[in-house]
Amino acid sequence: NRGAPRGRRRGMRLLLASLLVGLGVLVGAPTAQGVPCSQTCSCVLGTPQQQARRADVLAVVTVTDVALPSGGGAGYAFYRLEVDQRLGGDVSRTATVRAYTVSDGCGVRLMRGRTYLLYAQEDARGALMTTLCSGTRRATPSLVLAVTGSVVLTALR
Repeated sequence: NRGAPRGRRRGMRLLLASLLVGLGVLVGAPTAQGVPCSQTCSCVLGTPQQQARRADVLAVVTVTDVALPSGGGAGYAFYRLEVDQRLGGDVSRTATVRAYTVSDGCGVRLMRGRTYLLYAQEDARGALMTTLCSGTRRATPSLVLAVTGSVVLTALR
């Protein structure tokens, strides 16, 4: 670029600046859950099918009870679940899943009465945990069909 005319060098700098701004927008782009991945929570999200292969438990669940950390701040929430349809792994008809509540810590918040496609991992004691990176999100017929190749037999809430 040394021999390039001044106008051309300026144009190249503008193009480079535009590309860097565009890259910044992509890095902060929303995940499939509609929550931007934070700077401190880094993971490879992948497709719903890839996330399903990484999960120890995959199920369509309805949240029946929520226990948030005291004071409503950061910490672990415990969600009591009714398992509407087990799609993979070993899970009973009712289960509890733990999730960190702050997205900076890869947390997710689930709402009582809503139906989710749960992607969970088991810890050493067999307790279930889900994170922003796991892939847990609101269940829709199209999502469940895309992940499993079958439709959900229960009504989604």
